[in-house]
Amino acid sequence: MIYSIKEAAQHLNVSEMTIRRKIKSSDLEYVREKTPQGFIYRISIPESTDSNNSINNTSKEQLIHANKEIILLKNIIKSLEADKEYLHSQLTDLIRNQRITNASNNISWWSKLAGNHSKPLSQIEERIKILEEDYNNQSHQIKTIANQQKQDVTKKNISWWRQIFK
Repeated sequence: MIYSIKEAAQHLNVSEMTIRRKIKSSDLEYVREKTPQGFIYRISIPESTDSNNSINNTSKEQLIHANKEIILLKNIIKSLEADKEYLHSQLTDLIRNQRITNASNNISWWSKLAGNHSKPLSQIEERIKILEEDYNNQSHQIKTIANQQKQDVTKKNISWWRQIFK
């Protein structure tokens, strides 16, 4: 059958621009007729494309249906993620409340630990004292180095001839 561009587009369920592109790429058989206003393209579409057309229509319908299902499933996923976040916040609140109740019930926990393990605690206290001394020594060394560097800088600010003729 022979169609105009508009008729071919309607017959194949595509846009007129698609038909024009197919003409340009020589994917469709066509005849160019001269008219006083310019040229008209007549497209020859074999009858076998009618069956392809119906196949395309059913596949398009299937795609539309599949797209609707995808949108529905995405919405379900969003709601499930929101539920998950809500349940996670509830769980963290429960854990926090459980810790608070355990802490209030176990007031003597620290005293039991300290009483049963006095040796390790004294060793930890000794280690803390040693670390504090090391920290103080290192901070003193750093301060002296900084003061020396400061003095060196002030010496450098003295003119060269004063440094030579001291």
